Amino acid sequence: MLGAALIAISLVPVLASFLLTDPTRTRTGVVSKRVAQFFALLSWPLRKLADGITWILRTGYRPIIQLAVKNIWTKLTVVALAVLAFAVSIPLTPFYKNIGQEFMPPLNEGTLLFMPVLLPGASITQAKDIMAKQDLIMNQFPEVSLVVGKLGRATTATDPAPIGMFETIVNIVDPTEWPQRAIKRDSTTELVQHLVQRLRRAELISAAHANHINTDLLDDIVTATVERFDTLAITYHNSYLSVDEREKLYRIWLLRILFEELLGEKRADGMGLEQVKIGESETETKLHRIAEEIEPTLKHKTYFRTKNRNELIAELTEATRMPGVSPIMTQPIRNRVDMLATGIQTPIGIKVFGKDLAKIEEIAVRIEQELLKLEGAQGPYAERIGNKPYLEFHIDREEAARYGIQIQTVQQIIMTAIGGMNLTYTVEGRERFPIRIRYMRELRDNIEALKRVLVPTPKGLHIPLEQLVKIERRPGPAKIASENTLLFSRVFCDVDVDIIGLVDFVTLAQKTLDEKIKPTLPQGYFYAFSGQYEAELEARDRLTIVVPVCIVVIFILLYLQFKSPSAMFSIFLAIPFAFIGGMWMQWLMQYIPEALGGGYAIKYSTAVWVGYIAL
Repeated sequence: MLGAALIAISLVPVLASFLLTDPTRTRTGVVSKRVAQFFALLSWPLRKLADGITWILRTGYRPIIQLAVKNIWTKLTVVALAVLAFAVSIPLTPFYKNIGQEFMPPLNEGTLLFMPVLLPGASITQAKDIMAKQDLIMNQFPEVSLVVGKLGRATTATDPAPIGMFETIVNIVDPTEWPQRAIKRDSTTELVQHLVQRLRRAELISAAHANHINTDLLDDIVTATVERFDTLAITYHNSYLSVDEREKLYRIWLLRILFEELLGEKRADGMGLEQVKIGESETETKLHRIAEEIEPTLKHKTYFRTKNRNELIAELTEATRMPGVSPIMTQPIRNRVDMLATGIQTPIGIKVFGKDLAKIEEIAVRIEQELLKLEGAQGPYAERIGNKPYLEFHIDREEAARYGIQIQTVQQIIMTAIGGMNLTYTVEGRERFPIRIRYMRELRDNIEALKRVLVPTPKGLHIPLEQLVKIERRPGPAKIASENTLLFSRVFCDVDVDIIGLVDFVTLAQKTLDEKIKPTLPQGYFYAFSGQYEAELEARDRLTIVVPVCIVVIFILLYLQFKSPSAMFSIFLAIPFAFIGGMWMQWLMQYIPEALGGGYAIKYSTAVWVGYIAL
C-alpha cells in the first residue's frame, strides 16, 4: 500500500503530463517536445478507442436521460422502478441467507494436501502400509499426476506431527487436460430409453418390461451406471491413449454397462427374456452388433463432461476412506496459514477445554457426532488423545539390591536394548546418519521377549529382566496440549462451501451445540470455535469501524467538491444501487456457464465487503 501511494503521487503525475494532452500548455524545451510527441504517438490508438467508447455511451445515454426527465410521470416511473429494484434486492442481503457468508473465498492452489489422521495406537508399520495404499489409490485417478506422502516429522519443535498424521501432496493435472469421464445423467437417461426400444426390436427385452419402465427404474439404472463407470475409468486409466481413443473406450464402456444393467439378473424381476443370458455367445453377438451400430452416433460431449474440482476432491476422499482413518483434504498454503494462525488445519475447528483429558475426549466425540448431522459438514473428526498403549517398567529395588545391580544399570539396559540409543554419527559426503544400538526386532517386539532381556550383575551373572522389573501395559494420552493453562482437545471440520457458507455453517453449528451439548457440560468444561472463524470475527470488528469512517469521508469529499448538500445527497443515493448490481451479480454467477467464468456463487466475505467499500 505504501508503494502504491508513492507511485500515485510521483510517477503517475509525470506520465499523465506526457500521455494526456493539455491544449492550454505550451512546451518550450526541445527534449520535452520530442518526449511528448513520442508518448502522444504511442497513446494515439488508446485515445481514439476511448473517444469511440465515449461517443457510443453518450449516444446511447442521451435519449434515455431525456426520456427519464421528460415530464413528471416519467420521473415518477423512474423513481418507482428504483424503489422496486431496491425492494426486490432485499432478499439478497446477508440478513436473508440467500447468499452464503465466508471469511475469504477459497483460492485454487493447483495442488491438494491430504492429511489423514489415524487412531493413537497405530504403529509405524501400520502407518506406512496405510499411507502406501492411499497413495496408490490416489495415483490411479486420471486427474492426478503425482502423489508424495510424508510420514513422521523433522527434528524440530515447529512440526509436532505425530506418527498417525500423514502429509500427502497430491499434484493435479492441468484442468484443461482432464478427461471427460463424468456421465451426464439426463442424456444417459434418454440413451437408456433408446436402448430399451432397440433391445426390444432385437428380442432381448420382453414387451411387458419395455412398456413398464418408470422414472424410478431409469434413475436406478443411471445411478448404478455412474458408479460402475467411475470405477472403470479410474482403475483402467491409460495415459498413453490419445484423447479420441480414450473417449471411444469410454463410450463402449458406457454401452456395455447399460446393457448389463438392463439385462443382468441382479435387476429386480429381470428385464431380459428367459433365453437371454449375459455372457452367452448368441446374446453377446447381438449386443456387439447393436453397440457397433450405436457407438458411432454418440457424441462424447452429449453424454460426458469434465468433473469439477469439488467432485474430484469428494472422489479422492471417498476412495481413500479406511476404518480407523479420518481423511482431511485441504491445500498446502491454506493449511500452513491456518496452522500458523490458529493451530487448526481445517477451516473450522472447535477446541474443548477442561481438566481431565478423558472427559475432554468424550465431549469432543459427542461434538463430532453432532457435526456429522449438519448439512455441509465434511469429515468432522475429534482428536483421539487417549488409549495410546504404553509399557511401564516398575523396577523392584529389593530384587535389584539382592543381585547387587544398580538402578542405573537396569534403566540403561531398558533405554539402550529396548528403546535404542544413538552412539555416534557416520558422515558420508554431505549426509549424516546416526549409529544406534538396540536389540533386534524379534527380541523386543512383544512383552514375553522383553521379559527375557538379560541384565548383567557385578559377579558376571545375567538375570532376566522379568525378575527385576514388573512390566504393565497401560493406556495413556497420545499428547497433552494446553492453552491458557487449560488442557484442550480439538475437533476438525471442513465445510462444503457449495452447500453452505463458512460463517453460516458456524452459526448453525453453534446453535446446535448450544442446544444439545452445552447444557450437559460439567462445571469447568467449555468449548470455543477456532480456525478461520476467528479471523472472520476480527475482520467484522474492524469493518464496523472502517465502513462508517469511509461513509463519513465520502460525505466530506462530496461536500468539498460540490458545496451543495442537495447535490451531495443526490450523488450519494447512487451508492445503494451500486450495491444492488453487485448483489445480483453475486447471485447470478452460479448460473453463468463455467466456460464464461461462472458456475459458482460469490458469497459475502471480507474481500467482497472491501470491494463494496471501493465502490
